[in-house]
Amino acid sequence: MARLKTSVAESKAVKEWLAKGNQITKCPPGLKTEDEDIVLKWQRGRPKSVVQKRIDENNEKKLKD
Repeated sequence: MARLKTSVAESKAVKEWLAKGNQITKCPPGLKTEDEDIVLKWQRGRPKSVVQKRIDENNEKKLKD
């Protein structure tokens, strides 16, 4: 797969960013983010409504009794 070429505007923006004192961090291969640092996780579909959660909880209680 060919590398994407950077435009003049992108390279200029990177040079300005580095000139401000920022640094590029190179991580070792296979390094993963700790679970504590992850704020949002991808979920499939819409979350259940509060009403639906209460209905499910009540149904579970009835099945246990």
